[in-house]
Amino acid sequence: MLSIPHKNKIFGLVDANNFYASCEIAFNPKLKSSPVVVLSNNDGCVISRSPEAKQLGIKMGQPLFEIQDLVKKYNVKVFSSNFPLYADMSYRFHETLNLFFPKIEVYSVDESFIDLTDLKKFDLTLYCTYVRNTILQWLKIPSCIGIGKTKTLAKLANKYAKLHPELGGVYNSLGKEEELLKNMPIEEVWGIGNKISAFLKEKNIFTPYDLIQQNDYWIRKHLKITGLRMVHELRGIPCHELESYNPQKKNTVVSRSFGIAITSIEDLEKILMTFIEKLSEKLTKQKQYATYIGVFIKSNPFNKKEPYYSNYQIKKLSTPSNSIRILYHNANIILKNIYKQNIKYKKMGVMALDLISQSSLQRDLFDINNYEKEEQRNETILKLMDYYNQSGKSKIQFAKNIQLPQNTWYPKQYHLSKRYTTDINEIPIAYV
Repeated sequence: MLSIPHKNKIFGLVDANNFYASCEIAFNPKLKSSPVVVLSNNDGCVISRSPEAKQLGIKMGQPLFEIQDLVKKYNVKVFSSNFPLYADMSYRFHETLNLFFPKIEVYSVDESFIDLTDLKKFDLTLYCTYVRNTILQWLKIPSCIGIGKTKTLAKLANKYAKLHPELGGVYNSLGKEEELLKNMPIEEVWGIGNKISAFLKEKNIFTPYDLIQQNDYWIRKHLKITGLRMVHELRGIPCHELESYNPQKKNTVVSRSFGIAITSIEDLEKILMTFIEKLSEKLTKQKQYATYIGVFIKSNPFNKKEPYYSNYQIKKLSTPSNSIRILYHNANIILKNIYKQNIKYKKMGVMALDLISQSSLQRDLFDINNYEKEEQRNETILKLMDYYNQSGKSKIQFAKNIQLPQNTWYPKQYHLSKRYTTDINEIPIAYV
């Protein structure tokens, strides 16, 4: 089936504008009206820009070294990625939406689809404007809201609201679908990438309105079944329902680029322990167990003076586990297998694969007591580590592998702001 049963469904998409940059501005009002950019890991490339930075011609993904002249000339404020801050602000953003809408689907850190069907007795434009203003007042994060008969139309309406500031951040496309489809470029449609966009333009299809005029046979032939669903959604026929549940993860990865090159196996083993700690913590919180453990290592692909090396291996655990000790033991075996001497490694990661939930875990009947003891031991270790790390007391580490201090290998973060909402020592102070 292409479409889903519906009775005048109404969808919305709420999108926080320039989210990472907006988070930095929210806690530093002096940055308002200043060009602001946020960088990727290792302070490499631009991943978020304020409107003022966009006006200077700074592009997404542009390396920092390419914009140094603009940074100096226009006093661009540069920030390293502060993911603890952004994650907490994302949580607050979505929790705020939960107060106003009966059903939401968290689509990304800064986007949520909303179900407006049961709110159609209200003036939806007015209601969504009130929600947008509330987000701005409570979080200091600007946002846009698009409203439509389908998720695709709602997302397109959201884009339209961003392109037309005079609308006040909210665009209701109900009854105005033709206007929306005729006035948006084809590349703005959800699901149309650069290759498809170029192909459609060769066929004189420049807007979503041009696309929906094509017959279903032509669409399915060239854009396949997913393209046909997209076109049906543009025509106002819902093919995608809101997904309010959080599906269980099948895989979990912990990886990091290094601030400096690492060459020795001993140092990699110590960093590996840091990754395994985080991986075990994630799995324990998710109440999941890894069936397989994987490790990958890479040298710098941009260093043309030295040969590039990349390798990985996956190992099946004898029994699914989330224990630090078991995960590290097996991951370290893999690391030793794929490690090569005289290579300058710039990235490493560990992967927990084929995850299963606690309720579906099948244990060895003859060794069940050992499994339960291992689980209890692992939970105790994690709780103690969390307590001592958060309290500022001396850090607990495994004696076998004292970890490298993070400041010796962590990615470069020369422009890192404070963790205003997640660290008691870095919260803002107001003097009255």
